Amino acid sequence: IESIAQGTGLEEKKIQKADKLRALNIQKDDIISAISHEFRNPITSIHGYAETLCSDEKISPAIQKKFLEKILSNANRLDVMIHRLRTAQKLEGKSFEIYKKACDIGKICEKAINNLQHQYPQREMNFEKLYDGTVMADEVFLEIAIMNLIENALKYSQHNVKIIYTHCRLDVIDQGIGIE
Repeated sequence: IESIAQGTGLEEKKIQKADKLRALNIQKDDIISAISHEFRNPITSIHGYAETLCSDEKISPAIQKKFLEKILSNANRLDVMIHRLRTAQKLEGKSFEIYKKACDIGKICEKAINNLQHQYPQREMNFEKLYDGTVMADEVFLEIAIMNLIENALKYSQHNVKIIYTHCRLDVIDQGIGIE
């Protein structure tokens, strides 16, 4: 009777493990679906602008420049998304390394604002750069953090977003429902 009971416990553990694997596979499929959706928009935009540039020989130089800027902006957006994915993967696997170097937070903020301005063209972002120095940090993680802060301010507030960079502080100020 004891060996039968042990066998039953082992079967239960196998069933629990199989259920857990199924749940993880469903979660992975959901994540892949969400990621592919996020990538589809900039890729569609890049494709449309590039196709127009290639097929219409009579486009004015001003329109060409505007289309090329849109292509570049969407390519930058894809690059940021790939960096986020790689970072999330590294953090999940705890196999990431920090590469510190001198970083100009002001330039990182300007780059983030420029990228987000294309996603939120009707929104105003005011940037006050009150410090010109650099900090020692991992630039990729710093870019992701700053981009997330500003993007969250845009998502969760209907008002203008103000970014202030001083010697020891970076403030992202909005009127949203989020945290201080």
